[in-house]
Amino acid sequence: MFTKADYLNYLDLLAEKERDMMFGLHSLIDRVSDEAVAGQLGALLREKQEASEEIGRLFGRLFGLAAEQRRYKREPALGEAKLRNLETGAMTACRCLDISLGGLCVQLAAELPQGLLLAVEVRFFESRRPIVRRAAVRWCRRTEDGRYRAGLQFEATQATHSGEAICDDC
Repeated sequence: MFTKADYLNYLDLLAEKERDMMFGLHSLIDRVSDEAVAGQLGALLREKQEASEEIGRLFGRLFGLAAEQRRYKREPALGEAKLRNLETGAMTACRCLDISLGGLCVQLAAELPQGLLLAVEVRFFESRRPIVRRAAVRWCRRTEDGRYRAGLQFEATQATHSGEAICDDC
C-alpha cells in the first residue's frame, strides 16, 4: 500500500517531468514563424499549466498539507534566467520555476553557495520583456536527477508584485 509520502514523492516527480516538457514546448514555440499559431500554442500551454497547478492544490488538500508559511505568495512562473556573480562576473544559465514578491526559485546544473550575490535576468515565457534584479542565494539543494534548485531572495528595495524591471543597471 502506498503511503502519503509515496504519493507526494510521485507527484513531485510528475511535476518535475511536466516542467521539463513545458520548457521544451516553449522552446519549440519560439521557433514557430506563424505568430497566430504560436499564440494559440502558448495559450494552450498556459491552460495546461494552470490545470496542473490546480491538480497540485487539490492533492494538497486531499493529503491535508498545510499552506506554506511564506511572507509572499509564490506563483509558478516558467522562464529562462541568467545569473551573474557580482564578485567574479561569471554567468550561469538556469530555469526559473516560480516567483514571489521576495524572490524566485531556479533550477540549474551547478551548486550555488549560500549568500552569493547575483544579478538576475529572467525572461518569462509569457512576456518578452525581461526583469532584472539583484538577489542573494538563500538555499541550494541537489535534486534526485542531479540538478540543483536554489532559492534567491531579491534585495528588498527592488521587489515588486508585477515583476517589472525597476532597476536597469543591476
